Amino acid sequence: KGQNESPIQIEMPKCEDQFKTLWSGSQYNAGDYGTNILTSMGFTKKDFEFPKSIYTVKDCVFAVSDKDSIVLDFFAGSGTTGQSVMMLNAEDGGNRKYILVEMGEYFAKVTLPRIKKVVYSAEWKDGKPKNRTSGVSHIMKYLSLESYEDALSNIELKTLGRTLNSTEYEGLNEVGTLFSATILPYPEPQNHQRRSARI
Repeated sequence: KGQNESPIQIEMPKCEDQFKTLWSGSQYNAGDYGTNILTSMGFTKKDFEFPKSIYTVKDCVFAVSDKDSIVLDFFAGSGTTGQSVMMLNAEDGGNRKYILVEMGEYFAKVTLPRIKKVVYSAEWKDGKPKNRTSGVSHIMKYLSLESYEDALSNIELKTLGRTLNSTEYEGLNEVGTLFSATILPYPEPQNHQRRSARI
C-alpha cells in the first residue's frame, strides 16, 4: 500500500436497511429456533441446555461475511454457527467455510453429530430426517487436541524395568538426555529411592 493509503477498509452494507442494535423478531427466540431444532434432531434438552437461535447466528454471519468468507467460532457450543453457514450457502449459493472450536464434553455428543445430521438433511423431526434430498455436499474434518495438563498426565517413561508416570519424575536436564525420578509409593515411605536412566 502507498504511504497515504489507510490500512482500514470500509465496505458498504449489503442491504439498503441498516442492521438494528436490537433484533426482536420471533425467529430470534432461542427456545423455538434453538432448543426445538436440537430436539427435532433427536437431542435432549440435557444434552445442550441453551442453544442459540439458528436465525440469530445466521443473520450475524450474513451481516459480517461475504459469499467466500471463513467464519471462525471459538465457542462452537452445539454447532449453530456451522449450521448457519450451511443454510446461508444453500440460500445464496455462497462458498463460506467455517471453523468451529469447542472444548466442552458435549462436542462428541452434540456438536459433531449435529453437523453430520445437517449435512445429511436440512429438516428433522423426532430424530429422523424429513427430506433426505435436502442435505449438502460437504467435507468435514475435525481434530482433537490434547491439553497441556492431559499431555503431562499421559507421559510414561520406562526406567530399570518399571514404568513411571508424570507424578514420579523430577525432570530432564537442559539437554534432555538424563532422566531423574523419585519413586514415592503412596503412602510416602521413610526412604526415598533415587533412580536415573537415559532416555
